[in-house]
Amino acid sequence: MRVLKRVSIEDINLNDHRFVFSYPLYHQRLYDSIKEIGLISPVLLRGEGSPYQVIDGLQRILACQKARVPSIEALIYPEDSLDELGGFHLAIHLNIHNRSLNPIEKALILYKLLNQFQIDPEKIIQHYMPLLELPPARKVFKNFLLLNSMEEELKLAIAKGEFAVELAWEISKFSPSERQVLFRLGRDLKLGINKMREIIRYLEEISLRDGTPLVSLLTAEEVQRVLAQERMTIPQKGEKLRQILKEKRYPQLSKLEKTFSEGLKKLRLPPDLKLTPPPFFEGDKLTLKAQFNSPEALKDLALTLLEAAEKETLQRLLEDLL
Repeated sequence: MRVLKRVSIEDINLNDHRFVFSYPLYHQRLYDSIKEIGLISPVLLRGEGSPYQVIDGLQRILACQKARVPSIEALIYPEDSLDELGGFHLAIHLNIHNRSLNPIEKALILYKLLNQFQIDPEKIIQHYMPLLELPPARKVFKNFLLLNSMEEELKLAIAKGEFAVELAWEISKFSPSERQVLFRLGRDLKLGINKMREIIRYLEEISLRDGTPLVSLLTAEEVQRVLAQERMTIPQKGEKLRQILKEKRYPQLSKLEKTFSEGLKKLRLPPDLKLTPPPFFEGDKLTLKAQFNSPEALKDLALTLLEAAEKETLQRLLEDLL
């Protein structure tokens, strides 16, 4: 039977985190609130006496400790009335009904269920993951477990919503030093999942082809020059970096794309006429797409095409495909 009593913070084991999954543990706003008005609701503890285990409320206890609050109110569960798994279940349900858990907290819950409480993986997937609003899939389960081994800076960014969890999974296979560089790149340039995947693919292929460490590719002078550009917007920097890496990975293809783009500008085709090369320039024909809404508009486009057909620029574009 639980009891409500005032407990000295010195009688609480603040290093016992077996029930704790809150991340991060310190919140400035929580500290400011407690310092101003004190602790509003009691924390949950377990044990027969000092030192007590914390079931729920470690963040509040640490804030009270920093605010020099000597004692707090607590609901205390005797050990014989609540086993450890029951205490963990209680902590989970209290939190999911009062707030939204961030991805790192969900990852820590899954890790503790698997390793601390030895729960069967299939039971975790089928029972606990829906409880945490996660799809009951083995791949998702494994991906979330990966988050526990991430660096603190990365985990903190994920918890704060500054770095997408999907991007974290993309960079999880790299070494800590590589992961750190990729994380800061994705965070600072606010890269989406698709652009990040493309950049990672280019980096891996260039590194494998040239024997150049991935970190060296990202710390190269031309890359750093782009990142330091004050006149470029963040999306422009991301696109420029993608272009640089693509040119390094596919120099011949990039050269053809640049030549074709310059040729199109010289042709000066109207917006209703689109001329495109074959994919990867692997073919000997260009594709023409025209848009019109009247016979007169079609005639105008036809005249424009006749003029373009007589230009040397078009002949050069065709020659580049041969």
